[in-house]
Amino acid sequence: MKSRWTLYLLCAAVVAVWGVVVWKIFAPATDAAPAAPQPRKSVATTPVAADTLWLDYADPFLKGVAARPVAAAR
Repeated sequence: MKSRWTLYLLCAAVVAVWGVVVWKIFAPATDAAPAAPQPRKSVATTPVAADTLWLDYADPFLKGVAARPVAAAR
């Protein structure tokens, strides 16, 4: 630095910026009390449909092999 005046000005700017950052981090928020939670609306639940998973697709790694018969589900 060529002049002490510039050095002091830059140091003051750095202290001011970091002071604002620290103040924003550690200062309490303006809304100290949390808002009361809203009551939940009751949602009509529908019964879950019985769903099945079908695993009777052809195996891509066994393309040349004869398929075994699959027993029918009751």
